[in-house]
Amino acid sequence: DSIGATQAKICLGWCASVFFMDVAFSLFRSFPFLFLTGRKGSGKSTIAEWLTYIFGLETGGKMIKETTPVAIQRYLAYYSSLPVFLDEYRNTKDIAYKAGMLRNCYNRQSAGKGIKSDFGIREAKIRGTLILTGEETPEDNALLSRCICINVSVKNRKENQYNWFMDNMLKFSAIAYKLIKNRPSLIKTFSESVTGAREHFVTKIENKKEAVDDRTAINYGVVVSGYETLFGVDEEFRDSIETETVRIFKETESEHIMQTFLDDIV
Repeated sequence: DSIGATQAKICLGWCASVFFMDVAFSLFRSFPFLFLTGRKGSGKSTIAEWLTYIFGLETGGKMIKETTPVAIQRYLAYYSSLPVFLDEYRNTKDIAYKAGMLRNCYNRQSAGKGIKSDFGIREAKIRGTLILTGEETPEDNALLSRCICINVSVKNRKENQYNWFMDNMLKFSAIAYKLIKNRPSLIKTFSESVTGAREHFVTKIENKKEAVDDRTAINYGVVVSGYETLFGVDEEFRDSIETETVRIFKETESEHIMQTFLDDIV
């Protein structure tokens, strides 16, 4: 009701897959971010906050502009296999310079720092993932390609369920409890599903003479597998995601070409 059926399924699929992040990472050495974008007042930050309650995180988002790269890395180390919610992403210099560090979180590549001793380094481990929100999506194509983007729009809203969410959001962590409790028996289900989904998207799309890269196929394969682990197989959802992967790949490629052109002019 709040953001549209497919968008909601993608969000819930991503959230469910977070509890199997280690499985996805062992297979693909990566895990996608969730990026909610939309105009001011569209409800993107509110939706993101409601999603964090699934993980039992009730502190709201961190303002990305005021949060230093060191602090972000430490949050990602502390919140093992849980998301860190960074709000108000913009393509301004004081935020864009953090793009490199954010990109590396996709592959859990951390930064090292030398210590005063002649020998030894200090390194912040990356153990979590990211939920990002903002009116602007990243101009950095490499960061954008690491994100599952959801456009939150008032026109997609069938009914305002704000009061229901506010009354019930403290119960959302029951979803996490269910997944963690049954995780041992669900690991095989998720592993087989995510491998099959990635192959499904690449093969079926290639058969239709369309193009999609491995990263896009993996990102959306993770989402589908998370959703199906939580709710069961949904062929209609798979078909809609198949169309989405092609659209996203084409859009990302064209935006990359345009951004490179504009950067060259500047």
